[in-house]
Amino acid sequence: MTEIKPYKIRRFRFAGIWRASATCLKAYVIVRQDVDREPDGLAQLAHDYAVEVLPAMVAQEGNDHRLGYAILHAGEMSNWLLLHWWAHGDIAMRHLASCDDAQNGFVSQDGCRFHACVWEHIVISHERDAWVRHMSDPARRGKFYLEDRLPDGPY
Repeated sequence: MTEIKPYKIRRFRFAGIWRASATCLKAYVIVRQDVDREPDGLAQLAHDYAVEVLPAMVAQEGNDHRLGYAILHAGEMSNWLLLHWWAHGDIAMRHLASCDDAQNGFVSQDGCRFHACVWEHIVISHERDAWVRHMSDPARRGKFYLEDRLPDGPY
């Protein structure tokens, strides 16, 4: 059985809006508390991967809302990229990828059963709440959802 380690605070930051064809993703980066930033080039590599793979997945699923979020987590086991987009009214679709370092590209992990770790769930929870807050109100859709961001800081 794997040992459960004590929870350690991680740093979160908003990394801008990524556009993958017609889909706008709110991008977040998570790093360990003892480092200042993710490895050089990793965020750009994640962005480029999202732009390359997401449009086909969104089109294949259909019925999307052209909105979503990305989580880049420079974790202990690997560098993880979780791409989420909203479809079918209220369903968050997901694609998981990973890479060992910024010198290598991201590789799809769709066959992996991982969903998200405790830190990634902080972003997921915020984004779920933002979706409910803004998208269920016709007067507050789209722009308001994109502007509702998890504040930078330790979590």
